[in-house]
Amino acid sequence: MNILLRIFFIFFITTSILADSGKIQDALKESKELISKQTNTLSNVRESISAEKLPLTLEIMDYENQGVRLQDEYAILKHDIMHYDQSLVDLNTKASIMKEKIVYLNEMMLEQRKNFSKNMSSAEEIFYQNSLTELDDQLFNSSPFKKYVLLESILSLSLSKIKLNLGGNTFPGKCLTDDGELLSGKFIQWGAITFFVSNDFQSAGFTQIKLNSKYPSLAYSIDPILLKDVLEGNSASIPVDLTSGKALKLKFVNKSLLSHIKTGGVIMIPILILGMFSLFAAIWKFFNLRQISLNISDVLSIIVKDMKNNNIDQATSCAASLPVPFSPVLLEGIYNYKKSREELEEVMHEKILLQIPHLEKWLSFLSVSAAAAPLLGLLGTVTGMINTFKMVSMFGTGDANILSGGISEALITTEFGLIVAIPTLLMHAYLARKVKTIIYSLEQLMISFINQIKIKDN
Repeated sequence: MNILLRIFFIFFITTSILADSGKIQDALKESKELISKQTNTLSNVRESISAEKLPLTLEIMDYENQGVRLQDEYAILKHDIMHYDQSLVDLNTKASIMKEKIVYLNEMMLEQRKNFSKNMSSAEEIFYQNSLTELDDQLFNSSPFKKYVLLESILSLSLSKIKLNLGGNTFPGKCLTDDGELLSGKFIQWGAITFFVSNDFQSAGFTQIKLNSKYPSLAYSIDPILLKDVLEGNSASIPVDLTSGKALKLKFVNKSLLSHIKTGGVIMIPILILGMFSLFAAIWKFFNLRQISLNISDVLSIIVKDMKNNNIDQATSCAASLPVPFSPVLLEGIYNYKKSREELEEVMHEKILLQIPHLEKWLSFLSVSAAAAPLLGLLGTVTGMINTFKMVSMFGTGDANILSGGISEALITTEFGLIVAIPTLLMHAYLARKVKTIIYSLEQLMISFINQIKIKDN
């Protein structure tokens, strides 16, 4: 059975193979044709690749050479960049140094400008006013990096000033006299010394500048003929201030008391009036209170003894001989000694209260004076400061000494206000204490009198 199945299976397979052999032959043929065609295509591709390989190889080599060149250029550029960075650092360092030099030159220029005005006389300020105004305008409107260029102008101006002063600089101008008269004439400058002589040769002398005036003033008069000889080129002996004006300033600083008071202005009038009245009031009150003796215990004993002996008239006469604050109180007690203790104490205390206004007379005035005097001085100082800064805003000043002089003049009223206030305050404190002591003595007198009188009743 198995053999039959195997024979049948083999037969079936053989039959199927024989049936499909034709199809297999056709498939093999098509496959061979396809393989042949693909082989031809592969050959063509290989030929094309072979044909293109050489140019591409050459192109790759060219690109490789360009890459090498670019790397070399990059290395060169990198080196140049490092060099430029170092150069930039050097330039920044040089720029910082130049900035510092410019700042230093600007400071030196401003210092020179300040010293130029500081060392000038009042007449020279007017002579160089236009040049300095133009220079200050340029300094104000220029940038910090352009200001240093003006240093040459300042130095040239300073050098010309020195040359003129060494040789004796003469220039026209106007000057004020002590009476306030404005004179036209010529200024003569020798270094720090400035002279003025009028055109009519009637006035001459050293000059100074005042805060409330745009013109110089004659500070110390000399013989005009001497300066006339100098202007004419002749020899002459003239006084010279070797202290560069400090001696003249010292002369005006050491003023007399009357001049010092006049400098304070109109506010000094009420301050001085207040001071005089306070002085007279304090002196009068001092001697008035000094006459009041507080040692009346012996007299009180005599009065009480007379009253115990019913000698009322004699006691009254003895009480009337006492000073004013004590006699009215004791007389009031004697007149009312028959009243009760409480009533007697009330009437005597009322009499003491009536004596207090008399004792405190002028003390309130001294108190008000002590408070008002420094306020008046402060008013004068504020007014003087306002006038000082008003004049500075109108005329300006290049010398701080002038401004400080104006401020010191304004402080004179405060000085005298304190001179009046401090002694007045001390005298008021002393006199008020003296009055309180007298009042305490009156109260003690009242109590002692009542106690001794009422012992008799008891």
